[in-house]
Amino acid sequence: IAVTVYNPIARPVEHYIRVPVVDAKYEVLDAKGQAVKSLAILPVSDDVRKLPERNGSLGTHELVFSGQIPALGFTTYFVEKQKAIIDTHTMDNNQQAQAPIDMKGKSFTLHINETTGAIESITVNGATHKLRQSFKWYKSVGNQPPLEDSGSYNFCPDGNARDYGTQKLVARHTSGGVHELSQVFADYIHQTVRTYEDRDYIEFDWTVGGIPIVDKIGKEIVTRFESDLKSDGVYYTDANGRQTIRRKFNPQAKICGNNVIAANWFPIYSHVAVKDEKQGLALTVLNDRTQGGSSLMDGSVELMVHRRLQYSGAGSGLVLNETGIDGKGLEVRGKHYLFLQPIAQSPRLVRRLSEQLFMGPIETFATYKTREEYSGEYSTSFSGVGDQLPESARLLTLEKWSDREVLVRFEHMYEKADNVSDLSNDVSFDMRKVLKTIKMVNSVEMNLAANELLSETKRMEWRSKQSAQGFDISGTGAQEDDFVVKLSPQQIRTYIVTIEPDYHVEPKCTHSWVEATQTTIPTGAYVGGYDVDKTPLNVCRFKINNELIAGKADKLIGCVVTVSRKEHSVKGAEKFEVLVAKDAEWVPRHGEDPIPVGAILVGNKGKPNTNTYIGRCDRFGAEMVGKIDYNFYYGYKGDERNDCTNHEILVCV
Repeated sequence: IAVTVYNPIARPVEHYIRVPVVDAKYEVLDAKGQAVKSLAILPVSDDVRKLPERNGSLGTHELVFSGQIPALGFTTYFVEKQKAIIDTHTMDNNQQAQAPIDMKGKSFTLHINETTGAIESITVNGATHKLRQSFKWYKSVGNQPPLEDSGSYNFCPDGNARDYGTQKLVARHTSGGVHELSQVFADYIHQTVRTYEDRDYIEFDWTVGGIPIVDKIGKEIVTRFESDLKSDGVYYTDANGRQTIRRKFNPQAKICGNNVIAANWFPIYSHVAVKDEKQGLALTVLNDRTQGGSSLMDGSVELMVHRRLQYSGAGSGLVLNETGIDGKGLEVRGKHYLFLQPIAQSPRLVRRLSEQLFMGPIETFATYKTREEYSGEYSTSFSGVGDQLPESARLLTLEKWSDREVLVRFEHMYEKADNVSDLSNDVSFDMRKVLKTIKMVNSVEMNLAANELLSETKRMEWRSKQSAQGFDISGTGAQEDDFVVKLSPQQIRTYIVTIEPDYHVEPKCTHSWVEATQTTIPTGAYVGGYDVDKTPLNVCRFKINNELIAGKADKLIGCVVTVSRKEHSVKGAEKFEVLVAKDAEWVPRHGEDPIPVGAILVGNKGKPNTNTYIGRCDRFGAEMVGKIDYNFYYGYKGDERNDCTNHEILVCV
């Protein structure tokens, strides 16, 4: 099997690749034909194998190995089955009962109760700290007016979280530097805890559901992490995966009538943390999707993983009762990363790991006869990045905008409050050198939504005593080079980049100007737009004062162009020209953007750099055709207008 792994992040990533297999011995070769030395064969847990969505899957084990994935690129690994069966190092129940369980990571050791499989403590830098993890559930209020119940859009629990009782140790496995522990908390809650000897985090891979509701009680399931850190009721959550916000447990806050718990919950998009300032330690949990969460006790963090309700709550009329593929209740699977690190080191791990958790590599599979034949037919390694991005910057968006335009956003991942000396500062780089495979002609900076030139963006100004804004969002400070990106902490910059056409493609477009009159417009004339009554409009041009001007034409209006702020009509037997074109295309243009390669020339004013072109835009329910003379101009009800900042230009390549 050829396993091709794509990395959407614009920096190289070291990633543990997991390939479903049957129990056997395997050899793995990288794209250069070198053998991957550290391999692990680990069984797929029973709870995962029983997921309804896995019906028909033959995989009983996972082949696990660490792979180096190029920045914004892919690499291929070749997996070949050998004859001998490999030892998976699975301990039986007697071994589990006798041996203490220590799971090693790169900078820590996790200590497990050998009987129940419960996490008891963690040793970091020679010091051992209490650490517990459990699943609990909140009971919904139910139909008890006037009390407010949980619903699709609100969380209103009936009292504190309830326990599931003692958890069970199902199995433990160690292979190739990977340690796994399988746990059961209830019939519908299973979890695999993983540590990697070259990683700083603990991975919690959980499966929850379907939640039983035969008792007619709505249930909201949380995972709770408890430590001995003294956080003084303070915890930290992120705002949309970016800014970190300090929270303080407030026993006076109440919602849902008189509910303190719900009032202290917040949306967790990326991470939540508690800190012990005296010990200089931070306990951080990263989530792979947006979840509600809080810290209700010192040193603790909890996140909601699943819920199933009986009532809609708050009158929404929508009951959150998902029955899943088998009708027994939706089963969900997810991951949390946890690490206990010195406070000063935590921001670097948070920013790096949260990006990798959210934008993890994508694996695809293909069969092959021989590796040499496959490598000769397909590329086995690629990176779209030349110069590496600064560690504090990331490529946020790379999206096709038009046939020769690309939308690009760069973000500074850190904030001043992270206080990481080498990463919380301004950075600059040349986007041409970073995105080396894109042949850039020019770039224009836009507002965040990419629907307005940043130079024309005007924001409302508010009076305030102080501003936390660390950068100029107006864009008035022009950069000397359009391709050099300068980022301040937490800043996002948005660009529309014009790229060179692919000259390896044979030209498919042809065009010419054909003489015509109002009544003799040829049937093959190019239709550039439509009038308000949906009449097709052809593209025409007419010379006034030795200047060829583009306009719109049909047999009713003749050729209409604009000059001196007025419409000018060419009718009757007076001659003009119409465009005949095949496979021309309209390309978005903004304001006075540079003219793209291949734009169809109409004429010029007899001086250098005075060429004019064909444009159009949507206005008044019509596609208005007109001229581009730096700006776009079109005629409407006798007048010349230039209110289409965002318009299109006709291109033929």
